[in-house]
Amino acid sequence: MKRLFSLLVAVAMISIAMAAGPPNARAADPTVTTAVAKPKPVYTPAAGAIFNKPRGTKAEQLVIMNLLVRSTRSAPAGSTIRIAVYSFTYTPLASALMKAFRRGVIVKIIIDDHVVPRTVENLRLRKELNAISTDGSWVSTCKFGCMSAKPSLMHAKLYQFSQSGTAKNVTMISSANPAFGSAISSWNNNYTMIGDVPTYQSNMKYFDDMAKDQTNTNYYRATTSGLVRTYFFPRVGTTSKSDNIYTALNSVKCRGASRGYGNAKGRTIIRISSWEWTSLRANIAKKLAVLAGQGCDIQVIYSRDRTQAPIPAILLKKKIPTYDSRVDLNGDLAPDLYAHSKYLLINGHLGADTHAKIVYTGSANFTRNSLRESNEIMIRIDRDDIYNQYVANFNEIRNGWTKRVTKVPAPPTDVDELPLDENDPRANDYRLDPNEDD
Repeated sequence: MKRLFSLLVAVAMISIAMAAGPPNARAADPTVTTAVAKPKPVYTPAAGAIFNKPRGTKAEQLVIMNLLVRSTRSAPAGSTIRIAVYSFTYTPLASALMKAFRRGVIVKIIIDDHVVPRTVENLRLRKELNAISTDGSWVSTCKFGCMSAKPSLMHAKLYQFSQSGTAKNVTMISSANPAFGSAISSWNNNYTMIGDVPTYQSNMKYFDDMAKDQTNTNYYRATTSGLVRTYFFPRVGTTSKSDNIYTALNSVKCRGASRGYGNAKGRTIIRISSWEWTSLRANIAKKLAVLAGQGCDIQVIYSRDRTQAPIPAILLKKKIPTYDSRVDLNGDLAPDLYAHSKYLLINGHLGADTHAKIVYTGSANFTRNSLRESNEIMIRIDRDDIYNQYVANFNEIRNGWTKRVTKVPAPPTDVDELPLDENDPRANDYRLDPNEDD
């Protein structure tokens, strides 16, 4: 009986050893650390705001670019990616999109036509998608803006993923083009919304309407979903009543902010970051001057060589603190950095709300063309936490990377600079510089 028991034990031990693997397999010794290969987790984009730092670490510089690339890599077969951008020169994203297309993701891209021969063709993205796609993938451009027959731009920065990782109905509204300059030369922001079906569908409709390339400068509409309102341009009109930035400022009351809002004196705070600002939108500057006279706490960051002289003249006359983000850091007389984010921040008394913290952001510059002819997307975010992030970004740029403007800059002399005369043939402030990230 004892021998039989021993034999059974031996057979059991042999069976266990055979099941465990070949003789040289590592024993299941609890004192030995065994490296077990785990499946690589799928990246899922997060909702909210992010900002790049062009003079930060590589990760800080590329935070928006990496978001786009990683979200693309995580798009599953059968999903759809839609991208509408002014410039496209960022090779890693082009590569990720091509790989996504090859694994069965539907990829649709609209790009302003000024960059196609120089960049997208070289990346083969346009050629390959349009030549071999059988699933509805394509790269397209519009003559001028997609909804205007006049000089204009397809200037939106829209990124949509029907699914990325575990996130569905992903919409990203950004100031950043997929371009290396958006990471290392300019300050940009990106706002991501996840699972917001009304916002996703409304932006998808805008994308599809742009793809038709049909003139309709009376396109303007807006969609509200939760605490976000999205505006789609161009917007027909000739007065300030149809200027979204002006009407937002027109609702500001400079006094009476609730405790914890506005500044220490209860005055409403207004902060603006602009890239291009022409005299055809001088109404915005004039409204800021009025509000400054009423006691609002106002500060502005702008780009000297992208802003027409009447704008700083109006701001400085009312002693509104104004900061130039086009700064020469290395002494070569050429600007090295610029604020490319376009946002309006309001903290305090807005309409009947005495405790408002509002962010307006997106792709639109303060130009007539952005309002009346070009394709632009702007969002209004009514969230304290998001406002706090944007104002922190404003403060970081102002404190570390700008120069205070104390006098009106001399008029530009280069023929390629913005016109100062509203009777100039280019007075619709349309401007293209293929070497600049607009």
